[in-house]
Formats: sequence, C-alpha cells, structure tokens
Amino acid sequence: MFSSRIFLSWIVCVTALAVTGCGSGNPKVHKASAVVRLDGEPFGPCQLLLAPLSKEKDARTAVGMVDKEGNVEFTTYKIGDGLPLGEFKVMVRSAISAAPPKPIPAVYQSEGRTPLRITVRDSGTNEIALDMEDDKKKSQSNPNDISAKMNAVFQSEAFRAGSSSNSE
Repeated sequence: MFSSRIFLSWIVCVTALAVTGCGSGNPKVHKASAVVRLDGEPFGPCQLLLAPLSKEKDARTAVGMVDKEGNVEFTTYKIGDGLPLGEFKVMVRSAISAAPPKPIPAVYQSEGRTPLRITVRDSGTNEIALDMEDDKKKSQSNPNDISAKMNAVFQSEAFRAGSSSNSE
C-alpha cells in the first residue's frame, strides 16, 4: 500500500538509470559506502536520490537504497555498482518496500534545499556519513530561531518581574 507519487518517482529513477546506463563509454564508477543517520541514530529504510552538481554532459544521477540499519548500497548503472567521480546533492525519500521509522524532514526531500552532499574521489575509501537533524529539534536548538528567542524572553525572570510590576 504505497502512494502513486512514490511509485512514480521510483519508475522515473529506474528509467533514468536504464537510459543513462545504455551505450558504451559510461564514466567509471567507484565503490562507496555510507551510513544515514537522523539525530545520531541509524535511519532507514529509505531511498537516496543523487543529483550531480557537475553540468558536464556525462554527469550521471544515481540512487542509494538504505537498509533499516542506515547502510547504503549505491547504484548508477547496475544494482550496487557504485558512484561516478564528483559531487552530488542528496535527497532522501521513502523506500518503496517499507516506510522509514520516522518522517523524513522536509529539507532533505527537496533538491533545492537539501544540505546533504556526497563527494566521490578516485583515491581513498569513499566512506560517507549523511547526518540529518529533525526539523523540530533543529528549530528548538537554533539560536537564530525567533520563536525560541521570544519564548526565552517571555519565560525570563526579568520579563516576569517587569510584567508583575506593571499590573499594579
């Protein structure tokens, strides 16, 4: 029982991978491992959509399937083959097979807003940690959040002392 929007996004991803994977001369892919966490805890199952930041014509999109422990298997041309070199924006979406344990914060679902990035290099291990923060916890702990500042002011001793002297 999954939504048609999720199903459609999955079909689009699979089709895009099939189309970009056809033909010869595909850029080489590299093994990469990753773990996805929300507030420090493993997060999954879910799906990652990777959009290349490079505007080169051979830049490829990729996907990552995240298991319930937060471990990711990346696919560019064939299941589990890895990722091409370069930097990618990472969007987090619900998996088709199962829902994630908690809602995915909205900022990580949008290509325009996601702060998550993956950089794949030719050398090294390409071990990646994708750490997300819950929207609600983030706004409560953000020192620039106006509502948090106002709450602190209204609960301060100075405010309460000032408001009780004004009411007399």
